[in-house]
Amino acid sequence: MTSNKYDRFVSVIDCKNDNACILGFNDFWLRMIGIPIISLILPFVFFDNDLVNGFPQFTICVGVSLIYTLIYWQTDRLTLILFRRKFPNYSDYRKRLFLQSIVILLITAGLCSLLDLLTNSILRGVLPANQAIPYPQALLASIVITIIVVSIYETKYAFDLFKKELVSNEELKKENVQSQLQALKNQVNPHFLFNSLNTLASVIPENPSLAVTFVENLSMVYRYILEIKDKDLVSLEEEMKCVEAYKYLLQIRFGENIQFEKSGINGNKNYYVIPLSIQMLVENAIKHNIVSKSKPLKIEISANNNFISVKNNLQLKTTVETSTQTGLENIDSRYEMLTKHRIEVKKSSELFEVILPLIQIGTAR
Repeated sequence: MTSNKYDRFVSVIDCKNDNACILGFNDFWLRMIGIPIISLILPFVFFDNDLVNGFPQFTICVGVSLIYTLIYWQTDRLTLILFRRKFPNYSDYRKRLFLQSIVILLITAGLCSLLDLLTNSILRGVLPANQAIPYPQALLASIVITIIVVSIYETKYAFDLFKKELVSNEELKKENVQSQLQALKNQVNPHFLFNSLNTLASVIPENPSLAVTFVENLSMVYRYILEIKDKDLVSLEEEMKCVEAYKYLLQIRFGENIQFEKSGINGNKNYYVIPLSIQMLVENAIKHNIVSKSKPLKIEISANNNFISVKNNLQLKTTVETSTQTGLENIDSRYEMLTKHRIEVKKSSELFEVILPLIQIGTAR
């Protein structure tokens, strides 16, 4: 992640002597605007009305307020910088805040006592005795100034921590999803290769002359696998080309014992699916069902209303092949990670159907 030197994501350790970097932003204009505004508000809020009876007295009061605000702001700012240098790690945030608050309050009380003595000594001959600034009010005003200043910087700091946490969580989530996707994709290839080699092994002894054609179609399927290796989605047209090549391989092996029907596919060329999703459903139908002359397997692939269905008659094998767990769970996991949709599975005593959403690019996450 790139960032400038005033970004709170930069470690305090890397800021060296750059105070703006330590604070997380350049606060020059904040001080230029904030100090005068607070100085003008304090006389109205904390001092008795008789202190501002007349413009000269008001001017003196605002001047005193300006000095107080400037000193407290700069002192608090320096204290914040020193404590952030002392505790640069995010894990020390609470400890730093606790110790920092105690030190700032003690400094504020000490400065207030000192400034109160100096101010009253200087203004003794300027303001009437009954208009002298009472210490309790001066202390309260000082504490309020400190709270405002510290709150501004710490709120910015806390917001940056929150933002950093959100970004970190999103990056972690993205990395986790990507790693899972890659793992799922990597599972597809060995599973498909295992079944394809089994098919090839059965074709060679039955009809060696067709083995060459089988290998050519197998290479077409694997070319597709290599092409979509880094893709999360592929067009329905691309996926169906792979399915057609795979269907040819199956028909070489099973002949009329396996039957395919296809409908509504050509009108959905602008839609996308998860790579190898339809192929895997066809593969699973072969793996789990009897395919014989007396019990031909019928597989129907149809598209309708933004969905594509892969349906087969149910005639389960008595001995099921060992599963590598890369079938429906794989497809469903990839749909869940990449889109807002899930697959739908329908099963009856006679039919097994899986419905996949046809994805338009704008609907993917």
